[in-house]
Amino acid sequence: MSEPQTREPVRADDPRAQDAINYARAQEHRAWQTNRDQINHGAETTPAHFAR
Repeated sequence: MSEPQTREPVRADDPRAQDAINYARAQEHRAWQTNRDQINHGAETTPAHFAR
């Protein structure tokens, strides 16, 4: 039976921590862009848009 592995906390000045932060920010930004694009696209296809 193997011992459970414990992970050391990552220090804030560790480059891997910054990589993880950047990745999370990019994911969040992509989600925001997708949401914005869906909202904008939806706004263009409302009946009021075609009535103009």
